[in-house]
Amino acid sequence: MVLQLFKQHVKAKVLMELYSVPPILIISLKRFKALQKIDTPVDFPLEDLDMSKYLIGPQKEKENMYDLFGVAHHYGGMGGGHYVASCKNYFDGKWYHFNDSSVSNERLEDITASSAYVLFYRKKNIKNQVNLDELYNRKFIYYEPEVQK
Repeated sequence: MVLQLFKQHVKAKVLMELYSVPPILIISLKRFKALQKIDTPVDFPLEDLDMSKYLIGPQKEKENMYDLFGVAHHYGGMGGGHYVASCKNYFDGKWYHFNDSSVSNERLEDITASSAYVLFYRKKNIKNQVNLDELYNRKFIYYEPEVQK
């Protein structure tokens, strides 16, 4: 009698809840199933992704908004393919397309294309955030490592 209970089909629902969210959120989209590529378009926001509805911890009451700053795209199939990236420049706010050694301006409709594979979001209003302006203006010094004999 107990075995029959386990063999019955029931409606299932997937629920994802988070206790806290990180300053950088990386979302990998499932693009392969049974050795085939899934090209279904996924609607994702470029700005104001609200993660509050998925939180159950104390951060739920705080602002948990994210802005997209990068997308990895995959072209091709399971047996081979090519990766390119769309990235938002922190300083000028423009999107750029990175394909091997070439860089060009990116169109917004290409960022959200069905080739999107990994999404990179940055939390808005992060405390203790690295000051990118200061980092950009810092002078870097290269030190050659000593070779041990």
